[in-house]
Amino acid sequence: MPVGSYGIVIEGSSGSLSHNAILTVIVTPSAVADFSVLSSSGVISVTQGASGAATITVLSRNGFSSNVLLFASWLSAAPEDTTFSLPSAITPLPDATATSILRVTTSSSATLGNFTLRVLGVSGSLSHFVDVTVRITGQQCIIATATYGSELSPEVQLLRNFRDNMILKTYVGSSFMTVFNAWYYSFSPNVAEFITQRQALRTPMKFVLYPLVAILRIGAATFSVLPANPETAAVISGLVVTWLLGTSYLALPFSALLMRTSRVRRIARRLEQYLVIVILGTVGPVFVAELFRETLFMMILTPTLILGAMLLSVLLTSRLLVSLYCVLGRRRLS
Repeated sequence: MPVGSYGIVIEGSSGSLSHNAILTVIVTPSAVADFSVLSSSGVISVTQGASGAATITVLSRNGFSSNVLLFASWLSAAPEDTTFSLPSAITPLPDATATSILRVTTSSSATLGNFTLRVLGVSGSLSHFVDVTVRITGQQCIIATATYGSELSPEVQLLRNFRDNMILKTYVGSSFMTVFNAWYYSFSPNVAEFITQRQALRTPMKFVLYPLVAILRIGAATFSVLPANPETAAVISGLVVTWLLGTSYLALPFSALLMRTSRVRRIARRLEQYLVIVILGTVGPVFVAELFRETLFMMILTPTLILGAMLLSVLLTSRLLVSLYCVLGRRRLS
């Protein structure tokens, strides 16, 4: 019988009496074996340099039990330095499920923001999909977060904004941060845990971090001066921040070392000359590596440039402090 609605008249009679009723019969299509594609989470939140995952489920309907091929693709522009993996074929049992793991992996320089992955399941003429949002966030400034008590504090937000929205959006900056993060995250979790377990340390740590916060404000302002050339802005602001950090944190204790003997001061002056050569010899190759996107060379050159600038700032500032001490105290060093 074709699909549709049909009326059947049922009549009953007894002598001179008769009655009837109409029975409606609805004919529907036979159930078709099919499937659905589901995700355990609508959002995969992953931090730069880490990975996240969601479980993709194929749900059998009406006895479906065929092989389902799974494909994933970005709906818009793909985030840089981000990859995903998804086993391509699964087969559910009739009226049951089968699962596969969608895994997203990012590097420390991955593009920040929200991106959409579409997971498509295909079996013969049947196809269904589910969309999963991939949210890539910056790595936490975990020592600052432990010190200020929240990653939403203005100080932590300043650190993350300078890193995520300025430095990491440049090639030269992201190359340096790859090396820096490998060093920083090798010890910072232990330091952050130590601070978290000892609340009394928060106040002195705030004093320790106060120069850093002020210096990064200067670095952000320096970066904003050259909006048309972010790569150059990243180099200049990085050198400014590095120079001020060396001056603020290391110059004073190193000046005490310079005051001990003339031999130490001679070595320091000779080292200053070498550092000037290293810095001048590194700046040019940094821009060449940036031009040709030579990541390995950039990851070697940028830390060399930054460390050289920091050491030079420490030596020059320490020598200036020693000279001021001698002039104001009217003393001569041995």
